[in-house]
Amino acid sequence: MKLLIQLNFGLLGNFYIATTQLLHFVNHYKKLGYECNLIFASTCGGKNGYGIFDIQFEELFDVEYFQVFDSITTIQTSITEKNYGEYICHSSNNPGIQWWDVFFNQEMTDVYKSTYNHHDSQGFSKNVELPEVLPKFNPIVYEKVKTFSEQNPQIDSTIQLRLYGYGDKENHNERLSQMYSELYENVKKSKKNFYLTSSFVSCLGDIINLPNVFLFGNRKNEKNLGDVNFYEIDGGRDKQLDVLYDYIAEMVMITKTNNVFYYSIHWPSTFMYYAFVNNENIKISHVSVID
Repeated sequence: MKLLIQLNFGLLGNFYIATTQLLHFVNHYKKLGYECNLIFASTCGGKNGYGIFDIQFEELFDVEYFQVFDSITTIQTSITEKNYGEYICHSSNNPGIQWWDVFFNQEMTDVYKSTYNHHDSQGFSKNVELPEVLPKFNPIVYEKVKTFSEQNPQIDSTIQLRLYGYGDKENHNERLSQMYSELYENVKKSKKNFYLTSSFVSCLGDIINLPNVFLFGNRKNEKNLGDVNFYEIDGGRDKQLDVLYDYIAEMVMITKTNNVFYYSIHWPSTFMYYAFVNNENIKISHVSVID
């Protein structure tokens, strides 16, 4: 009895949710005696939201958390056919479309369901028990978080702005401009020290220059990470990988504060999910939303 999981690299928040789900799923079948194998599709044919380079699985994750797998293989482009060698895809859609795909080496009439999902249009909820396994990224990520946190010990809260996917509308939406203005005035008057994270830093205006606002790494000067092709970053693969680690560290850094305030265009960002499940004391408060 064999199980093959395909993990398709994509936008970080959803990608981490998918990883916790599949580990729960695979643990179920491992206990039943299945041989469990993982294929990591690193570029997904350029459809993963980043135009990512050909990163290897062990460069992205700490493999210690994936010992449930008998083998881990990295490929660049996702498997998209229902039949793959001896395996048959049992996902609801064709493989390569969703975040992860399930293959068995036999026809299955009843496939176990993974229920770990704490995020919907209303925000985050711990009504569902937390994942059994919370995988960690490459240790380099946590070194970056540690360095930033030690350099800025005054940070006590996080602001997360979800602007990704809003496209050109952001320059023409009066409510969005109003939200920026309200945010600036509220932060300026506040006695808190905020860690500010957003995929579109260049849209935020003067708020990023307030003395009680801190951005991760070199975000004030970088191109918007929500609209970046990593393979276009100058400096070669090492630089591209370093920027990706910065981006992951920016997400992980949210765990260092217990109070998170989010502003969003549509749904609250899954970029907060890592912190939600890795910090049991975190409180995520919805401040403003634009439909």
